[in-house]
Amino acid sequence: MAGYPSGCVADKDANPETTLGSAYSPVDYMSITSFPRLPEDDAMSGENTLKSRKDDDNVLSEQDTDPDLFLKSARLQRLPSSASDLASHDIAPLQETSRDPFTDECACQRDGLTVIITACLTFATGVTVALIMQIYFGDPQIFNQGAVVTDVAQCTSLGFDVLGKQGSSVDAAITAALCLGIVHPHTSGIGGGGVMLVHDIRKNETRVIDFRETAPSAIHEEMLQTNLDHTPGLLVGVPGMLSGMHQAHQLYGRMPWKDVVTMAADVARNGFNVTYDLAEALSKVVHQNISDAFRDLFLPNGQAARSGLFTRRLDLASILDAVADKGISEFYSGNLTQEMATA
Repeated sequence: MAGYPSGCVADKDANPETTLGSAYSPVDYMSITSFPRLPEDDAMSGENTLKSRKDDDNVLSEQDTDPDLFLKSARLQRLPSSASDLASHDIAPLQETSRDPFTDECACQRDGLTVIITACLTFATGVTVALIMQIYFGDPQIFNQGAVVTDVAQCTSLGFDVLGKQGSSVDAAITAALCLGIVHPHTSGIGGGGVMLVHDIRKNETRVIDFRETAPSAIHEEMLQTNLDHTPGLLVGVPGMLSGMHQAHQLYGRMPWKDVVTMAADVARNGFNVTYDLAEALSKVVHQNISDAFRDLFLPNGQAARSGLFTRRLDLASILDAVADKGISEFYSGNLTQEMATA
């Protein structure tokens, strides 16, 4: 027989759905869906409306003295609790399996990821070590005073040495260009010409110095239509290299002209190694009709000089020494001009 706690009175005529002491779970929620004063009461008219409002006032006055009466008079609706919801659903039983999730395909994916990570770490480590070795043991790539670039490492270093002696960029360019004429005579030299572009950052001024070769003053257009074998000197252009370099030095040079030229002359005097490019160029002219002086200098014993062979250019060293001491007039007005025309 079910009993009620002391102090609680159950209404036996009450609907089980509205009884507070019903057998529902104590965690169930109650929601008040209506109150003693319902919206439809407002639709009443006349005496029914007035009477209804008086009855409502009487009910409210009774509720003030008896709080439980308010809950009993309200229509209550039970809301399903979470406990009852869980009881209404079927829970699937746990299943056991003997399959290892880290085997088969999962293991392959894990091994592949390990290989990728290992390869990335190895590559990153190798690049880092290479950069550190380049920084500490390699040649400097960034300079505070500028940079020099040529196709021969020895000439590049020589131009950088000029900058280290507080020379201007034009001084470095002149020394490096004269050095190239010694080490790579097949692409450059004092017997040719060129163009120099100079920008003065202090004056914000840009100048182009054109010192390309020019035709001899004694030649005319009609002479080119005849056989000039008896006067081969007329086929030789007047070199503009030294003239243009000297003009650039007068405008933008900082070191003495003698020092700039002498540094290049020392390369010819002290010697250098034949580069691969020079050896390849010489191998292409072995069977051509060239002068005996050229053969004695570059084709000893009828064979082209091999790459890496150590050689000296004492002839160029003496010419550059004369230009450094006496100026470019020694090159254009001296005996050397006649030798070039008759070579």
